[in-house]
Amino acid sequence: MDANYLEKIVAYYRDSEISYSQGWDLKHSLAIHAGYFDKGNTNFRKALKRLNEIAAEHAQIKESDYVLDAGCGVGGSSIFLARNYNCKVLGITLSETQINSATKNALKYGVDGKVKFQNKDYTRTGLEPNSFDVVWAIESVCHSVNKLDFIREAFRLLKPNGRLIVIDYCQGRNPKTEKEKEDYTYFLNSVACENLEKPLIFKDYLEFVGFKKIIANDSTINFLPNTKRLEVLGTLSVWMNSVLKILKIKRTDARSQGGKAALLTSQFAKNGMLKYYIFSAKKL
Repeated sequence: MDANYLEKIVAYYRDSEISYSQGWDLKHSLAIHAGYFDKGNTNFRKALKRLNEIAAEHAQIKESDYVLDAGCGVGGSSIFLARNYNCKVLGITLSETQINSATKNALKYGVDGKVKFQNKDYTRTGLEPNSFDVVWAIESVCHSVNKLDFIREAFRLLKPNGRLIVIDYCQGRNPKTEKEKEDYTYFLNSVACENLEKPLIFKDYLEFVGFKKIIANDSTINFLPNTKRLEVLGTLSVWMNSVLKILKIKRTDARSQGGKAALLTSQFAKNGMLKYYIFSAKKL
């Protein structure tokens, strides 16, 4: 991916970290991803953990696995895997700040011997081929300009019989009006995404590269309870922007755009523009 675009992604996570800490339980759950609500669960913190559990079930994680956490954030999923499955994990991210945070978190939770973190682009890692049992990507592939680049690299890195698990946002439909198109463009720019892929196209990419036993589950219904939190946080942020504008105090781009982006995420998830999907596949 282009260096300027990579820096945009890094800047987004750097500037929005305080928002995730204040409104998304980042400090406790170490999760930047959405919550997964099922079986009557209405607790947000439990839902954040549940998403990791669901991903591990789909990926059939076991103790002997070596997992690549592609887009590891501050290490939440990597640490979850090491603590709960005792497997080895390499987490990669574009952000040196996240690597430092993730390394400290691994030490805090006593899994620093199982988990390591490196600064790498998941579309061209430079890692040895056929070296991982699982490639794990939660809400990170959305940032790639060409999703096929990530899928090809994941296939290259996986051992025979290796598994891929991707949980991410997809484009459910095209914008219907100019206003919707304008809002969708604003939303993508605000969260450092060039585009989102439609689910069937993403599945076609998996087949094209050579993955087998592909499963594509629409889990939008399990995402929708997040919209209540997004609406509250978004409304508060938009209000804060108005106050700061009056006081002539400027926020970073990520924080100034984040409120509207949160509201649009909720809106698009409800009207079908945005879907939340779980993809799993095997390299046979």
